Amino acid sequence: MKALFFLFLLLLSFGSLFSQVNTNACIDSSARVRFTAPVNNWAISNFKKSTTGFLFCGDVANQQNSGVVDMFLGKTDSEGELLWAKHANRIPYGEQPILYDWAEGNNNIYWLGNFDAGINKAFVVKTDTSGNAASSFYYNINYGLGNPAITPLKIKYFSDDEIYLLAHVAEYQSLSPYNFVIRFRSDGSIVWSKAFKTEKEYSGPRGVNVDLIKNADRLIVFGTFMHYSLMNQIYQRGFIKTTLNEGDGQLIQTASYAIPALDQLLANTGGMMFMKIFETDKGISLLFAANDSPLFPQFSFTSKFIKVDLDSSFDISKIIQVAPLTIDGTSRLTDVAINRHNQTCVIINKGMDFYHSFLNEQDSLIKTIKIKSSVRAIPLDYYNRLTYDNDGSISYLMSYDDIASFNRYELLKLKAGWKSSEEECMGKDTSFVALSKISCTPYNFSWLQIADNIAQRQLFNIEVNDFTLQQEMVCTEKSICETIKIKGNSKFCLPNDTATFTIYKNPLCNRKLNWAADTTAVKIISQPTDSTIHVKFLKPYAGYLKAFFEGCVLKDSLLIEISNPKQPLSLGKDTMLCRGKTITLDAGAGFKTYQWQNNSINQTFTATTPGLYFAEVTDSCGNIFRDSILIKPMDVSFTLSYPRTICQYDTAVLPVHPKLYDFTWSPSGDGLFHNNRLKFFPLTSTTFNVTATRLAGCQLTDTVLIKVENCPIYIYIPNAFTPNNDGNNDLFKPLISGRTLSYRFNIYNRYGQLIFSSTEPGKGWDGSIGGLGQNTGSFIYTCSYRFINQPEVFKKGTVLLVR
Repeated sequence: MKALFFLFLLLLSFGSLFSQVNTNACIDSSARVRFTAPVNNWAISNFKKSTTGFLFCGDVANQQNSGVVDMFLGKTDSEGELLWAKHANRIPYGEQPILYDWAEGNNNIYWLGNFDAGINKAFVVKTDTSGNAASSFYYNINYGLGNPAITPLKIKYFSDDEIYLLAHVAEYQSLSPYNFVIRFRSDGSIVWSKAFKTEKEYSGPRGVNVDLIKNADRLIVFGTFMHYSLMNQIYQRGFIKTTLNEGDGQLIQTASYAIPALDQLLANTGGMMFMKIFETDKGISLLFAANDSPLFPQFSFTSKFIKVDLDSSFDISKIIQVAPLTIDGTSRLTDVAINRHNQTCVIINKGMDFYHSFLNEQDSLIKTIKIKSSVRAIPLDYYNRLTYDNDGSISYLMSYDDIASFNRYELLKLKAGWKSSEEECMGKDTSFVALSKISCTPYNFSWLQIADNIAQRQLFNIEVNDFTLQQEMVCTEKSICETIKIKGNSKFCLPNDTATFTIYKNPLCNRKLNWAADTTAVKIISQPTDSTIHVKFLKPYAGYLKAFFEGCVLKDSLLIEISNPKQPLSLGKDTMLCRGKTITLDAGAGFKTYQWQNNSINQTFTATTPGLYFAEVTDSCGNIFRDSILIKPMDVSFTLSYPRTICQYDTAVLPVHPKLYDFTWSPSGDGLFHNNRLKFFPLTSTTFNVTATRLAGCQLTDTVLIKVENCPIYIYIPNAFTPNNDGNNDLFKPLISGRTLSYRFNIYNRYGQLIFSSTEPGKGWDGSIGGLGQNTGSFIYTCSYRFINQPEVFKKGTVLLVR
């Protein structure tokens, strides 16, 4: 019985040894532990994980009277080492108690069962965490049922004030099914109770509530329904979602779906359908399973299950069916479980073999492990005996039959990442199941009748005593993973696109080894051994190839670089060297070797003088590339000069070289650049610092002094002009000294018609109208103008045109 305990001590010693080598070492074992009772007739109906280990319950033959049944309950630690086992004596009135389910509460455990004879009541036994009885109570059902046969289905604990019991009742006379949901407190007192009635058999759909979850202040009760035809042919099966108010149990909504595959699953008379629900990170998963037993002498079985995934809004997202690859009537589904990651484990028994199939979160088959039993396995119906942990470990309680009596159970503990070895003990990889997508359709199911306050609590006393279970180690498989190292080259050049990588690890490491890489760049084309892979490179890439043991933090990575042959070397176009500057030449990254004209081996070279420069490079594929560049001296100069003096408000115009661009100057507010000319108009003598660009990064600078003289301000309009094209006095215009802010000059003939107008100072009339020269005569002019800091002036007069 203490063999497992000694194994743990051995593993602890291994842990102490290897912790000096690698603090991330993963040292554990998979094991099969056998439990044997001193009586033949005992049965475990529920074995599942608790917060600190495993709790189990069922029934056992009374040790003094084999014809009498006692309750049976117990607990192991998280590794399966038995902590305690109890049996409870028969309760008053001769009823025989059987436990079906349990719920873990605040320092208490609530065990759910029923009496299989006599008053047929659902009851709850409350114990502490060591199995000592605290209180017991059952519920009288006051619903005009006569003497109902109650089947307890589920007990769920949320708090000491919120515990739920689900039960199913069929009245013996009418076979009219009823469902009960009772909310009670830790002392058994009822908060509310409900009865949900469906149609009688053969006359309509019949529903069974199986399990529930909480969503805010609502309860979502999940169940199954079956609809029979008048000829006793099942034509529709599916599931029900009943939404209740958590506070008073009032019905909010009912939705249902028919799944045709369920009817096909149970097409033969005598089939039984089971349902489980699991809460995952993606939503709710519903499992429907069947062990169809047609009424034939050979008692053949077909084993399938259907998984329905619901999203966070409880809408259907996917439905799949899992079945053996070959249905030969000898396999039988024993259990299915789903972990929080929506990964699934299904166990099917066939003769002396148990097939454990694992599905990932996308419902794709990962592997199947075949484990051979030592004696004939009992093909029990669909029970709660499988736990699938989030890390990938499973715990499964297997049933065996010795001399046609319930005699022993074996707890199988498979650690995450377990790798097959011995078929006779811990199993080996094989193939067994196939997956297929199926469909569903909405169905209009409704409860025929709902009633309130149908249950009353009744206290009773029981006596709980210790029960002896023998425990022995059947087999174990140790795994010591403290070393992992990827071996292989790290640099590769296309088109040489294949490579081999291997792993060094401890030979005692039995965890499955996984490889990971960016699949867009690295494709694993074969894996001849667990520690060796052959890969094909798909494109240039720099990233990590990773290896890790399943379910273990120990891992290693190798940075690999996959290169294309480099493109030809380019140092760029010939250029010029800006005075006072240098030019950095870059041959480009990624080459294996570099050599410049002066034997420098760096990627870059700095040119300080004009001349011819060249480089030779080699890439990782062995290709050689060469290139050169001519750096010429600067081809333009930048010299500014303006010897003249301008009047205040006048403009200085300086032509510049057309190859220069991007002119800037300071002070910045007294100039502009247009048509290769710089124009400055300072009010006082000013020195301008001017910068121009010849090439990107090459700026030329110079300074220029613009002298400004304070000239007199006036405007003079002559009284005659001679437009005879002799170059003297050919235009009639005002003579202006000073800068005007506004200006308009108009000329009229003797009839008052406007014959010339200008707003540009310096522009005059040539003595013609429409291109025809005018004869000698007098003309009228007007002139309005305004100098800076002066008021506006208006003048009017006559001018004599002389031919």
